[in-house]
Amino acid sequence: MENVDFTKSYVLNDVEVKLTGRVAEKSIPAVGRNKEPRITYLYEITPTDLEVGSWKKWVRMIDLYEIKAK
Repeated sequence: MENVDFTKSYVLNDVEVKLTGRVAEKSIPAVGRNKEPRITYLYEITPTDLEVGSWKKWVRMIDLYEIKAK
């Protein structure tokens, strides 16, 4: 699994979100020249501010923008 810090905040579609701690993984079998099977991950997120809502969504880490302090 990727090195993920579950204490950080992220942005998705102009909403500040946090990771819930739940992770889903999928094994992709080796095909063709790629002789190594791969594992892909989805991470469950929820809004940081409850006024935005209390939904949950599964996303790839590449789709999230990490919030950094200036």
